[in-house]
Amino acid sequence: MDYIKLIRPINLLMTALVVCLMQFCVVNPIIYNTCGLSIDYFPVIFSLLMVSIITIAASGYVINDYFDTKIDEINRPQRVIVGKTITRSQAGTYFQTLLIIGNLAGIALAIMLRDITTVFIYAGVSGILWFYSSSYKRQLLLGNIMIAICTFLCVFLVGYVSNKALILKIQNNQELLQMLILLKSDPVQAVWRWTLGYALFAFLFTLIREMVKDIEDIEGDREMECRTMPIVWGVTASKVVISVITVITMALVGFFSIAYLDAASNRVVASFAVTVEALCLFFIYQLWTAKCRSGYSAASLTLKITMLAGMLSTIIVDI
Repeated sequence: MDYIKLIRPINLLMTALVVCLMQFCVVNPIIYNTCGLSIDYFPVIFSLLMVSIITIAASGYVINDYFDTKIDEINRPQRVIVGKTITRSQAGTYFQTLLIIGNLAGIALAIMLRDITTVFIYAGVSGILWFYSSSYKRQLLLGNIMIAICTFLCVFLVGYVSNKALILKIQNNQELLQMLILLKSDPVQAVWRWTLGYALFAFLFTLIREMVKDIEDIEGDREMECRTMPIVWGVTASKVVISVITVITMALVGFFSIAYLDAASNRVVASFAVTVEALCLFFIYQLWTAKCRSGYSAASLTLKITMLAGMLSTIIVDI
């Protein structure tokens, strides 16, 4: 059970849900509705994508706990596993195994797509997770941005892999290429627009949440001489920065919702946008009224709910 706890199964289920929503509610409908196409060998490609993302994410949780044992003993003593029921050596082997499985799945995916860039993306994410946990997590803003980039790439990869598979299919079929030219349809560009849009919001909300977690974990981080934002700039200044980024995110949600409504007049989408905006406002209220760890934990939970609401909007968006 401790091996399962170490990889944060609830978080991994959320990650799997995000991947499935992006694939089946956004990317696949775009490809089919734009030109009536489907991805060749889709079950294999999607399985490799899911396995690679989940195992690499799981390895990130393991290596994070491996390096953060002393900090967690102060911030979350009841949740410390590495060094107690699981030795550091066992945790290291666990991390390596998960990382190898994830990268092998990524390499297999790259071979199917005939795309070397896919290998570099997975290698880059693996490197980010290692350096984040070992060093950069303790640096001002750098750790927050690195984790936000990983979340961005999680969403981005769904569109990237699908587009590479689609391009490969089109390149191997000249008749299909001519048909797309005649129809003046470009499913690849449509996939990029939607995927990058959702990936951007995933990046921003993750960045905000990581900053809140720094305030939440300030005691342990200060004890270990970390240079996180609340330690270097102070809690009040950190709240100002977080609030500004949240307001910018709210403005972007409003802008994209209005742009979408102009095209489709979908009131359900508007209701989701209003819900996300309301949750953001409630989060800002929680952030400024929080005085202790439990208050910041509650604000962080609101952000999780907001992110979930945003991703669930993929179900009702009329692609």
